[in-house]
Amino acid sequence: MDTTQQKQIDDLQKQLSSVSVPILDVVDNIAMVPMMGIIDSAKSQLLMQDILVHVRDAEIKVIIIDIMGIFTVDSAVAAHLIKMTKATKLLGCTTIISGISPEIAQIIVNLGIDLSGVETTSNLKYGLKSAYRLVGLEITSK
Repeated sequence: MDTTQQKQIDDLQKQLSSVSVPILDVVDNIAMVPMMGIIDSAKSQLLMQDILVHVRDAEIKVIIIDIMGIFTVDSAVAAHLIKMTKATKLLGCTTIISGISPEIAQIIVNLGIDLSGVETTSNLKYGLKSAYRLVGLEITSK
């Protein structure tokens, strides 16, 4: 690989890491962050800043971080997820991490990361049910 190709790859990686992850308001007091692709430490740090500002400004009480679309989790990204939950808690917000696949669960366990104080769900459906319950709302079917 020549230097021109390497520069193009580096430029593309910078562009991809600068793409913001959306923070979606679900209902009053509940927001959701769908994470997709590869999340590195720099992107997760920016995301934490965005989440904290949104939690404060929109008076969010529960935020769901859906990681179903993440390919892999390394120790740095897992550490940032835990930091996000602690930081949002300081603002009076509960964080639910949803979309934990069997592969990601194994990686987290193998890395020795303790998620005992973090609410987790296997999919977004259960994450939303938990979030609604936490703010005193109920999902009913017709």
